[in-house]
Amino acid sequence: MALQAKAPALAVVILGVLWVLFRSSEKRKDARITVGSPRTTGRSPRSPRSAGGQSPKLALSGSLRSRRRPLHEQVMEAFSSALLSVTELVQPRKNAVADAAPTTAAEAAPEDDNKVFIYYGSQTGTAESYAKDIEDECKQRGVAVEVLDLETFSDEAFSQHKNVIMVVATYGEGEPTDNSRAFHDWIIKESSPDCLKGMNFTVMGLGNTQYAQFNAMGALCEEKMQTLGAKLFYERGIGDDNDDIDRDFEQWKSKGPLIDKICDLVGAGAGETQAAGGIPDAKAVVEKLPLVIDFHDHAQDAVMATEDAVADGGSTTLEKVFFALQPVVVSTVRELRQAPCQDQGLLTAHVDLDLSGSSLAYCTADNADLLPENDPELVQWFAQALDAGSYLDRHMSFSTNEGVDSGKKPWAPCTVRDALVRYLDLTQLPGKKVLMQLGAFVPSPEAREVLEKLLEDADALKGLHSAEFQMSFREFWLIYFSGIEIDLSAFLQICPRQKIRPYTISSSSKATPKTISITCSMVVTPLDKTIALAARLTELEGKGLAPAGAAAKLEGSRKYFGVASGYLTKRLAVGQTVLTKVATSSFRLPEDASKPVIMVSAGTGIAPMRAFLQEFKHLKRGGEAGKSVLFFGCTHKERDFIYEDEIEEALKMGHLSQFVPAFSRMQDHKIYVQDRVREHGAAVKELLTSGGLLYICGATAMGNAVFSVLGELGLDVTQLRKDHVIIEELWG
Repeated sequence: MALQAKAPALAVVILGVLWVLFRSSEKRKDARITVGSPRTTGRSPRSPRSAGGQSPKLALSGSLRSRRRPLHEQVMEAFSSALLSVTELVQPRKNAVADAAPTTAAEAAPEDDNKVFIYYGSQTGTAESYAKDIEDECKQRGVAVEVLDLETFSDEAFSQHKNVIMVVATYGEGEPTDNSRAFHDWIIKESSPDCLKGMNFTVMGLGNTQYAQFNAMGALCEEKMQTLGAKLFYERGIGDDNDDIDRDFEQWKSKGPLIDKICDLVGAGAGETQAAGGIPDAKAVVEKLPLVIDFHDHAQDAVMATEDAVADGGSTTLEKVFFALQPVVVSTVRELRQAPCQDQGLLTAHVDLDLSGSSLAYCTADNADLLPENDPELVQWFAQALDAGSYLDRHMSFSTNEGVDSGKKPWAPCTVRDALVRYLDLTQLPGKKVLMQLGAFVPSPEAREVLEKLLEDADALKGLHSAEFQMSFREFWLIYFSGIEIDLSAFLQICPRQKIRPYTISSSSKATPKTISITCSMVVTPLDKTIALAARLTELEGKGLAPAGAAAKLEGSRKYFGVASGYLTKRLAVGQTVLTKVATSSFRLPEDASKPVIMVSAGTGIAPMRAFLQEFKHLKRGGEAGKSVLFFGCTHKERDFIYEDEIEEALKMGHLSQFVPAFSRMQDHKIYVQDRVREHGAAVKELLTSGGLLYICGATAMGNAVFSVLGELGLDVTQLRKDHVIIEELWG
């Protein structure tokens, strides 16, 4: 009560202090430095006013200006906040108990009854993009909706929601994604009975059938949320990234369809779509962008011009990853093949990364999540297509767009060149949503009409994305975005983000704690896809789904190298910096050294096995240790027998008990690693049934063939995988 009595006097004191600060700021106005003088600035390439009547805001996005709020505005805001605090002292809450948050959805505030909350758990951005697709459909039907990153999960808030949609991916062997670990732990360990009573929910689960614990997070959500009292209003969806996950998602939505079920749930206008599909207006696209990006000659100018309201950290799953990466220096790059050939894509690189200048630490055979760099030639091509060649070495500042209170930087401060090289996916053909946004900046009505027809034909668009044709972003741009007039600021925000690539670390943390090793082979797209794509474009042209002469615009023979593999095998050099982070792996040697260890690999799948051999050497494994057997497959002993010297040394020193090679091209008939496992089947079965573990790494086809052999031996592969007797990392 004493404090309440003094509150009016306290308010007067605060007002006086803030008024002095306000007057001081006014006197300092003339002393301020104006950021971005005409001498050092210029308009962003592709002035937006030529792209169909964009807003004046976009037209100014290339000019440099300070968007920081004046100090006197900040002072007055602080005063308002202080006055509010004083008012709360004078008028304390009458009933603290009445203001307490509800504990279950059944007790939630009525205003949330008609709102849908969409949570996503995403590792690579797919679940996030699906969540936002559902959000768009809800908005078109007038449904109040909010998309939430599970990283922000609060059990108190979650328990109060009436209507929830979970879009969750499964990572690795049944694990939650990094951003959904808190939710995962809560729902299996910390939640209380009936805490979700009154909630309606559905789940879209994403996974990959290559893994034994396929879609585990989606299944867990469905089971546990119902156990806690929530009601499933729409059947769970299952997406398989090993097949066609986009198709799975679309089919799941269309069963009800989902949007109609949502409208029934919240009482929105069923069947009343407020916005038609198709290519949007360029002005509408720009107005929805969260940021305006400006360009400066000097890094310090860019820092000074960036608004305080634009924080670090990224606003999407992939952008958040960018801020988690650390720079490490390349200390070794060497070719591992005995007979390399770059023209044929026959390169395998061993790369060592020095961790001494970072805070990174790892365990043997963990994953190194590496951010690849785009080919400099491709970066230059897009810079020219965007009329931005002169902007490549300019620095970027960020400010919020009109109507946006705050935002987050998509990446750390850098030049336009850095953004194009590192942070944007310039290779893979984007999905429909991005192509729609970019299509808004195509000035020709005829070209827009053809593009819109293509984008509305799901099968035709899917075909261009397929492995059969594998159309690139560059090729699509040449054919469908001819004459595009897009502001560089808009392109940098619309273009898909580069994804990190996980590589199983091929070194032992005990032997080399400050060095991470990566083993990578070049990936090359077959050249015969050129003819197939040309024929497909001609067919689409006949249906009005491609512009006239589309096939002729293809740039000669189509020879593409994988973004990451090309970067590691062709362009990386000692002394360069790589952005990476460390993620845990399922590959762990048994704590009990007496357990037998069987290692099966082919090609670069030997990476974790090489790490194990290093660890065996460091620990001087042998003697009383369990038997260790390595099966390894490649084409020829004198061509691609990688790490041959280290394997021979391990055998000689007794750290490796037995080595079984499979050289597929050294004899008249092909011999693969699964054939060698079959030949030694009795010994393999004995080791596995006497407490041994089997580690397998390499191509999915190889892994499935080995599993088939194990089945022939009478082993229950499914159970062995679930019991983690078989530990696998398979891809492709």
